[in-house]
Amino acid sequence: ALSDPPQPGETITYSFRVENTGSVPLTNVTVTDPKPGLVFIGAPVAPIASLAPGQVNSTTYRATYVLTTDDFEIERVDNTASVSALPPNSVTPITDESTVSTPLDTEPRLELVKIVSPFGTSVSSPPQVGDEVYYIIVANNTGNKRIHDVVVSDPMLGLVDYNLGTIEPGDQSVLDTFAEGIVYTLTQADLDRGFVDNQATASGE
Repeated sequence: ALSDPPQPGETITYSFRVENTGSVPLTNVTVTDPKPGLVFIGAPVAPIASLAPGQVNSTTYRATYVLTTDDFEIERVDNTASVSALPPNSVTPITDESTVSTPLDTEPRLELVKIVSPFGTSVSSPPQVGDEVYYIIVANNTGNKRIHDVVVSDPMLGLVDYNLGTIEPGDQSVLDTFAEGIVYTLTQADLDRGFVDNQATASGE
């Protein structure tokens, strides 16, 4: 069973139920499923030798599929399988197909962490006006869906919609203000206050 909500990398297991709904026996009953990434359990799987009228086989063909981030983009997994079989005294197979759609609940989540960078930051003891502070800003995708066009804004640093790009589920994007040459200089107001109060925000689609 999938988690709630499901996550990329989890596995869907398919069972293929094949029924002879006709009035004659069928032989060489074969299931195919071309979905990329799907793997039949025990492959290669030998065809079902025969199915009598009314007989059902739901154990021969089973397969697994690992969820990808692309599946969460469309919020579902569609899968179409086909079956073929030979009627008596015939070399022309009969066929059928079936499609199943598995919905995927998506929960996009973006977490922003901001810390003082050990690189470049130079604060005197006691602090002085003009001391330089650099920051590391980390945007984490803690949800199960790819987040596009992630931007960070930080008015104190003069950042407006700084583009961090696309972040995959479970991944992060880092802005090192020292590497980017973005610095905050302590002011007399900061010293009078006794601290620097700063907040950054992030958003994406």
